[in-house]
Amino acid sequence: MKEMRIILNNVAGNLNCSEDQMVLLACIFVSFPLGFINYFIKSPTLRIVYGLVTGLLIQFFMFEDEMIHCLGATVFTFLYIKFVSRTPYSSPTLLLLMLIAHFSYLHLRQMFGWVNLEQKDITLIHMVLICKLSSVVYCYEDGLTPDTKIKNEYQRNCKIVIEPTFLEFLSYSFYYSTAAVGPYYEFADFINFIRLEKEYTNIPMLKAMYNSFYELVYGFICMFIFLSYKDVYYNSFVLTKEFSEFPYFYKLFYLNVSMLVYTCRYYIAWKFITSVNIFNGLSYDCEEKTTIDGEVVVQDEFTKIQSAQILKVVFNPNVKEKIEGWNHQVHLWLKYQVMLRFISNNSSFVRNNRVMLTYLVSAAWHGWYPIYYWVFLDFFFIDRICEVLKKDKFYERLGHSSYILQFIVGIISLHACNYLGVTFTLLKLENGITFYKNMYFIPNIIVYLTFIYVVYIKGETKTNETARVEPGKKLDMNMVLERDNVIKKIGNYGKNEVGRKKIK
Repeated sequence: MKEMRIILNNVAGNLNCSEDQMVLLACIFVSFPLGFINYFIKSPTLRIVYGLVTGLLIQFFMFEDEMIHCLGATVFTFLYIKFVSRTPYSSPTLLLLMLIAHFSYLHLRQMFGWVNLEQKDITLIHMVLICKLSSVVYCYEDGLTPDTKIKNEYQRNCKIVIEPTFLEFLSYSFYYSTAAVGPYYEFADFINFIRLEKEYTNIPMLKAMYNSFYELVYGFICMFIFLSYKDVYYNSFVLTKEFSEFPYFYKLFYLNVSMLVYTCRYYIAWKFITSVNIFNGLSYDCEEKTTIDGEVVVQDEFTKIQSAQILKVVFNPNVKEKIEGWNHQVHLWLKYQVMLRFISNNSSFVRNNRVMLTYLVSAAWHGWYPIYYWVFLDFFFIDRICEVLKKDKFYERLGHSSYILQFIVGIISLHACNYLGVTFTLLKLENGITFYKNMYFIPNIIVYLTFIYVVYIKGETKTNETARVEPGKKLDMNMVLERDNVIKKIGNYGKNEVGRKKIK
């Protein structure tokens, strides 16, 4: 193992990247041949054992003794499911709090340097494991609940009726195609994949490999951008005196380019691992559609697991939807397991502030640097602004507006995300304040004033009940004539309850 790490370290030096990054890439790419072999294993038991053993080997190669934390959390959660779940003493929320407490220790250990230089940082993969373990517990609790009482289709599809075996649970937690860097996905999908049931009955291998190639290309493009520009545009430069002396608009340009280069660092791993899970079929989904001729056709999709939706993050003018596209699988966990389950309380305060509390949980999930909480609160403010704009049909009208206006709104939303993204990477609170001073706090002030105006002064705009004619559409004259006839029938406006209603 040491010899292999020496080889990878030499390769990393030639590629101008760190040893840890090279090890990660090596573990991702070894998953491709493992995925090819997996197509020829049909026994569910063999598939479980194969995925577990290879996954454990990958994770041990990456993290060595540190993976004991992941094993401990997994065994603890399984014992909870075995002996506590579905009893009067069951509390999935308490379990998640305990997992987060252990995870917080790992974060604080890295934050304050309570580790030896030789110890590997296990927090990245442990973050994904927290999502997996908590999801299984909540979905297992749903197993006894009738579908009619489950609020949404996503939770109905993910519920677990039969108690997982220890082997199934371990394999789900350490499966080879997600052992290196994730992503999070649902246990119900994993079991169907292992047993080759439902949509996984007939995975089109050649189509899977073909679609996997596209994600691989995205990953290599991001790798080229990152390796080419990471020493030219880097986020820590925003703390320097030289940056503070730049013209303001060049500062905006620099922080945006540096953040786009920095995000490529994450896109590399996410696109490669998405490619792996498309390649082995775990991301496969299909839908039956009826053509005009009445013929039923199966439309193959490979979008069940999407770590990042780059085009959505870069080009969507709605910051709320940009956030959903960034680390998309974790967004699903935050929405369905944290916001709708973990933050579940009859208190009006909790109910009215559920979105804000979800952002704070996300901050804690990332770590305990104080700047994280400032950044995620700012993202919450922007989320609320976008939600109000959406209710006011702003984005619908924007879609019919000139390309120049769409471009301007897109640039503003991209600036907002990159500005907070740079702050997030600076880690220390004093670094964040220095960066904000260099930007004269102007973006922060704009966000806070806009939030106060839109949410508190203007109020959350309700859907306009008057008929609107969208640009490019003709006025429906039948609707106009019908409205005129109604007015004539009502006659004396204001004399009765019907007459007092506004005529649309």
